[in-house]
Amino acid sequence: MAARADGVAESALLLLERELLTSAATAALLRDEAEALGRERNAYVAEIVLPQLTRAHTLAASDPARAVVELAEVTRAFGGQPIFTTMDEFDRWMADGDAVLTLDPNW
Repeated sequence: MAARADGVAESALLLLERELLTSAATAALLRDEAEALGRERNAYVAEIVLPQLTRAHTLAASDPARAVVELAEVTRAFGGQPIFTTMDEFDRWMADGDAVLTLDPNW
């Protein structure tokens, strides 16, 4: 939404939408694989991490701002530093022409 408000070219918006769809699909596949691996090996990720991610995913439709906070909390809890922690920070990140979307989970 912020990009449209800033008058970003339609071709760039379409590319961004494709990248976001690819990212979401990749995240869903990784979640499914991690869940299967967790069930198979009774891993911590299946019992602790995935329920937190599922809760955040569920909130995304009804309360996106809370979903961003939940995702940031999960990231911090497992040793990471989130790129954004609020919807305003997310919107600024999305509108930043220099921001890089990395789909490599090992980055």
